[in-house]
Amino acid sequence: MSDLARAEPEPVVTDDTRKVYTAGNLTLISSDNVRFRLPSYYLIAASKVFRDMQDVNAKESADMHVALTDTQIETAPAVRAWLGIITGRPLPADDNLPIRAGRIIPLARKFDCPLVESSTISLLYRWVDHATNSQAYDVVVLATMMDEPGLVAKVLRKYGTVTWADDVQDMETRDLQALPEAQCMDPVSWHDVRR
Repeated sequence: MSDLARAEPEPVVTDDTRKVYTAGNLTLISSDNVRFRLPSYYLIAASKVFRDMQDVNAKESADMHVALTDTQIETAPAVRAWLGIITGRPLPADDNLPIRAGRIIPLARKFDCPLVESSTISLLYRWVDHATNSQAYDVVVLATMMDEPGLVAKVLRKYGTVTWADDVQDMETRDLQALPEAQCMDPVSWHDVRR
């Protein structure tokens, strides 16, 4: 059998359905095969990784093509949200902000975009003042994953008397602390962070 017969077919790459990122000398292809085209200066200005790529690529061609392969964080919705911040589009401070921020921050960290990361975290700090209890829980989970203790502390100061619990029914809060398999956060049982 020849090597050609064993080769996997090329994945079908589609353009971004939002028709926002359709022209430019930089092509990003998300891990789920969505193409984003934009002027490279946006990413070169925002990201040390892309500045270094451009320095290496400068002798070869003015066009840059980057295929993103991490299926956990480099999906089309994540890349679209990340590019939105980079290109100056406002990040909507709606009910989905923790989800969007959870997509943007890992990409900002991976590609060394400190201003994108800090502006997204700053928006979360402001947004938490108007969040519901369940949204505050989402922010605590996100802030914990992103190692942002200041944001966790702000949520706990504001919502410290609320008990959040998932996947546990018909049990008293005092009983949950003994169940390590339960996904439960009871800030009341933690030390006093409101001081």
